Amino acid sequence: MELWYSSANGGTNCVITRSFLGSKTDGIGAYLWLQDGRNVFDSSASYNSYAGGAWISNAAGVCVKYKGEVVLNGDVATGGRPGSWGNCG
Repeated sequence: MELWYSSANGGTNCVITRSFLGSKTDGIGAYLWLQDGRNVFDSSASYNSYAGGAWISNAAGVCVKYKGEVVLNGDVATGGRPGSWGNCG
């Protein structure tokens, strides 16, 4: 799970989730929330190796929460920063 930031387009945050389990996964998701109320996600049960980039532009100076998840046999592995605001580009 990765969070990327670029100063292009008024500041752009982008989140991606990768899995190296291949066709063994039951799905992958990438989620991004901005403190100003905007959010975006890319998630599907048909994804096996990659979700995202889920991105939002015009976000300079706005704090984010983000999460990546991989589902396998009903178990969900997550990473990121879903609980508190941070990375206030």
